[in-house]
Amino acid sequence: MPLEGLGTTIRYHGVSHGLMEAGYRVVNRVFSLKYYLCRRLEAPLLAAEASLPADCQFTVLDREWFENANLDPTLELAPSSIEAGLSNGDECIAILDSGAIIAYSWVATAPTPVAADFVASCMPGHGYAYKWYTRPSHRGRGLVGLCVIEGLRRHVVRGGQGLMALIERTNLSAQKAAARVGFVPAGQLLAVRLRGWSYVWNSRECRRTGLELLDGRNARMS
Repeated sequence: MPLEGLGTTIRYHGVSHGLMEAGYRVVNRVFSLKYYLCRRLEAPLLAAEASLPADCQFTVLDREWFENANLDPTLELAPSSIEAGLSNGDECIAILDSGAIIAYSWVATAPTPVAADFVASCMPGHGYAYKWYTRPSHRGRGLVGLCVIEGLRRHVVRGGQGLMALIERTNLSAQKAAARVGFVPAGQLLAVRLRGWSYVWNSRECRRTGLELLDGRNARMS
């Protein structure tokens, strides 16, 4: 149902946002429409380790770790998405508590699939932060933000300058989380796909900051 869950959205984010999300869902039942806000996070930031809960640690989850792990399905780490990220050279930075994942985020430096065959591409020196997740039992403590900051720290140590992110316009929770971490506005992106036709619009600010949405099927770019 396209309107499922809107009561919760209205309760937490207000009627105007609820109506906008309802319209967004209805449109996406006819054709694919993605409206993203571009966000930028620059160094320097304080070391994330200082804010880690006791008995927790950062770990970069590599292929060997995933192959030996018995993953909880609620973590939203499907084998296909793990393989896609690792094959792209992306890093999954996680916080472990007694060996169990309680939060994670991914950082890519190569062009990265976003949705419906669209790809996010950053200028040299910037990584792309995506897929932020915290276990429901540990939410409200800023843990996934620490994963993102640790990803930024690792990126800067290797000579990078900052991280970019795309957040759907209707996802207010993700917008608030990004703001708490320190991400600042850096433009807007729009992608439309209808059958064999597609269109991508990158705002001037996005192009200036170096994050573009590309279409491997030769979409019209502007």
